[in-house]
Amino acid sequence: MKTYLKLFFDAEDFRKTEDINTLAFTVEVETLFGEFRENLNLDTPFGVPVHKKYTLTHGDKFYFLPGVTIPRVKLKDIANSHKIRTVRDAAEATRIFIGSDTLSKMSETSWEYRIKTSAIRPFIDSAKESGHIDEYYYEKVLDVLEWYNEEYIVSDYRTINLLNDTDIPYHIDWNDYESSSAFYNVDCDNDLIQAITGKELYIEDSLLEYVNGKDAVIIDETMFDTLCEMFTSSDNDNWILAMEIMANCQYKQSILYLGLLFYKHGYQIDQMSTKRHVNFKSLVNYLGIPYISGLNKDHVVDLLVRKNSVTEENMTILLKMFNDELTGGGDSNFFKVKIVAFSDVIDKLLNKELTLKVKDDYKPVMIELAEAPIIETNGTTESEFNAFGF
Repeated sequence: MKTYLKLFFDAEDFRKTEDINTLAFTVEVETLFGEFRENLNLDTPFGVPVHKKYTLTHGDKFYFLPGVTIPRVKLKDIANSHKIRTVRDAAEATRIFIGSDTLSKMSETSWEYRIKTSAIRPFIDSAKESGHIDEYYYEKVLDVLEWYNEEYIVSDYRTINLLNDTDIPYHIDWNDYESSSAFYNVDCDNDLIQAITGKELYIEDSLLEYVNGKDAVIIDETMFDTLCEMFTSSDNDNWILAMEIMANCQYKQSILYLGLLFYKHGYQIDQMSTKRHVNFKSLVNYLGIPYISGLNKDHVVDLLVRKNSVTEENMTILLKMFNDELTGGGDSNFFKVKIVAFSDVIDKLLNKELTLKVKDDYKPVMIELAEAPIIETNGTTESEFNAFGF
C-alpha cells in the first residue's frame, strides 16, 4: 500500500455555460492511503510481509486483526501448554495474525479514477498561461507535485469529465487516464495501522495445525465418501455430524475434499442452523467461498489456487470428479469431447499440462477385401477397355 494524491478540479461557471471565457479552475487536494485492487499484493497488504508459517513459541502474545476467524475457545490447549495469551493492544503483541477478510474489514472500498501524473503539470501550466487558474490554486498543485512520485494521481468522475472536456484547448487526452477501479482506502491515522507498522504479520492459516490439533481427522477419499453418504441420508442428525467433522478436521490437509463437499452437498449444509455455529463459520471463512450453496467446479479450483494446494494429485482427482459435467455440455449426436484439460493458469502453477482422455481411441475394424470381379469384355481389347475410363 502507498499514499496516493487525490485532486478535485472544478469550474462551476464553465460547467453551466461551456463558454471558455468563463473557465476558472478551483482545486482541492487530498491524500489516500491504500491500493487499487488489481495492484494489491496480498503477501504484503500493509507494506510488510505476511508469513505463511508460524512455529509455536512459549510465551507468545497473540493479537488478531479484524477478519481473523479462528474461534478463541480453540486456543485453550495451546494457551495452557505454551503459556500463550491474546492481547487487546497490538503494540504489546509478539505475533499479529491477519485473515482473508482483514483488508476489507480495515478499509473502505471506493471507485477511483487514475490520471497520469505526467499529464497534470502540462495541464495546469496551460491553464495558467490561459488565465484559467489563479496563482493560489496553481501553486497549490505545484507544491503537492513536488513531493509526489507515483505514476498516477487519483480523482473522481467530475474531475475526469472536466479535464477531458474537448472545449478546453489543452484538455487531457483519453490515454492519459484510466477507468475507475476498486480502491481499498485505509485510514493511515488509525491507531491500529500505526501499531502494526513494522511488525511481522502471520496468516491465520499458520495457526490452524495447532488449533485443531495434529490428532484432528484428515478428510481423504474414504472419509469423503463416508461424509457424502451421511449427507444423502434422510436423517438430519447425520448432516449435523458430518458438518462437525468438517469443522474440526485439519483444514489444510483436507482442502480438496472440503471444497468438493461444499460443491456436492452445499444445499444440505445451507439448510442447517449449525452453519451459524462459530466452528463452522470459521471453516467457511477460512475457505473464503462466496456462498455455501451453489458452488461450481471453478469455485473449487479457485479454492485450491488461493490455498496453494494445486498439486498433480489434487488436480487429477478433480479431472475425474468433474468428468461427467465437463463432457456433458460438449457432447452431441455426432461429437464427443475426447480430452479434458485445465486452463493455462493451472498449467503454469503445475508447470505441466494435465489431461484426461474421456473417449478411447477408435480402433479401425479390419475389413477383408473380396477378390476383384471378372469383367466380361466380349472381345474388347485392353486398350479399348481403358478408353472407356476403366
